[in-house]
Amino acid sequence: VSILLLTQMIIGQTIVDYDQTWTIDQIYDGDIIIKSGVTLTVDGARVGMKKAKSIIVENNAKLISQEGKFDYAYATSYEDSQEKWFGIKMQDGSSLEMYASTLNNAQQAIRLDGDGDILLRNNVYFNHDLTGMKLNMIDYNNSNIVVDVYCSFFDCTTGIDLFGNFEKFEVTRWVSFYNCTNAIQIYKDWDDDNGNEPLISEADFHNCDYGIYCAYSGFKVENCSFDDGETAIDIEDADGVELIHNTFNDQSFAGLASYGSNFFMHDENSFHYCNTGVLAMDSYSNSQFSITDQNYFGFCGTAIDVSGVDGAKNFEIIDNILEYNEFGIFAEGSNHFDIQVNELYTNDYNININRSGDQKNNVGCNEVSNSWNGLQIHYFNDMTDFIGNNFVDLTTDDVILRESTLNQNIGDNLYPAMNSFGPNSLDILNLNSDKFKYWIPKNAPDNLDPEGIPESWKYHSDFETTNKCELPVNIPDDIDDVTINEWKEEFCYYWEIYKYNPDNELAKELYY
Repeated sequence: VSILLLTQMIIGQTIVDYDQTWTIDQIYDGDIIIKSGVTLTVDGARVGMKKAKSIIVENNAKLISQEGKFDYAYATSYEDSQEKWFGIKMQDGSSLEMYASTLNNAQQAIRLDGDGDILLRNNVYFNHDLTGMKLNMIDYNNSNIVVDVYCSFFDCTTGIDLFGNFEKFEVTRWVSFYNCTNAIQIYKDWDDDNGNEPLISEADFHNCDYGIYCAYSGFKVENCSFDDGETAIDIEDADGVELIHNTFNDQSFAGLASYGSNFFMHDENSFHYCNTGVLAMDSYSNSQFSITDQNYFGFCGTAIDVSGVDGAKNFEIIDNILEYNEFGIFAEGSNHFDIQVNELYTNDYNININRSGDQKNNVGCNEVSNSWNGLQIHYFNDMTDFIGNNFVDLTTDDVILRESTLNQNIGDNLYPAMNSFGPNSLDILNLNSDKFKYWIPKNAPDNLDPEGIPESWKYHSDFETTNKCELPVNIPDDIDDVTINEWKEEFCYYWEIYKYNPDNELAKELYY
């Protein structure tokens, strides 16, 4: 039975010039125009549209849909038709509310040109649309766009395409994107600093090539999940991007790819089975970013790849957990960074730094264990503070230097840098100075050789953790023996004081 036999055909253009409620399924041969000042309510009815036809909502007009169905006239609800109706065209100053409704097989299911208000709530579905929502708000700042509570985009080339500024843009509370090429695209008018940043919260992205793409803008993403895609979040020349407590799984290129952008990732984002967890690149040295506060990277090809971030602004990789990755932190041609207080376990390679510039760097208080090797520095300058790191149970070398040196501030014969090295691996490979010596831990044997550690001490039963640490050749007479944990707590704490307050007397005493 054909659809045409079940519904009435309305021939020609339909003008809605007074408030109406539609409850009967109908097919429309021409455009539907809702005139200014008028409200059209679709209550449980199907609105079938011919190819390329539109529903036009004029200035100060309003369309409300409760369980309405808007689709191409000659396709069933979830059939992917090659021919599409155009969609709902909203003019400047118009409004749209939809609840438990569907928009199927449209070129641009919802298109807004100018300021407008859109509320989509409670199971609004987009199916097989080329673009679900096309929002053109250039030179405008007063739009309010809310998509929330189990709304979904299925098999759309682009789910939401946002260009311009707005008063409010939120995608929240269990909104889902399935099999979209680009789930959300955000472009902001970079000549206009007005307007707010988008919020994307508690949304799910499944099998989308790109979850979120953003240029020249900022946005906040929290409590979202990205599964089985190519790149979950791709940002270019973006500013003020914030990521909080998101999950990234099985991304064939990257969980986050950042090009010349400023972003802040904190509070337990997690990356699993991604080719690269975070890729940050910058050819113009404008980036400033931080990856902090217990983000997790596991089973990735490279957990964090920082390439060409080499400028006056610093970036931070602090207090993260990286395990079972091929590469942990890889910094190629980057400098002015802080890599601190990270836990790196069972990665093939943990921290690799290659060809840096002349800005100040810090590699400190990182815990590295059960891996092939710890820290590699290749073709690097001497502007790196290396302090308070702990290397345990590495297969080959704790630290490898190739045509590289470390900053003099790492320690001298009077004030040590206090790095700790494991008993079974070579501490420093290709070291060109005698700065790295051994510290005498508490309960060390009396027959300690000042030039090395005797075999009897390496496997001493009194030592629960690592046995070898860094200290000068001429140990001052008044230095106190402390345990490994006491050492880590004391020296890492005062190093933080020194970093933020170089004039602190105790910090100066420890590190000058």
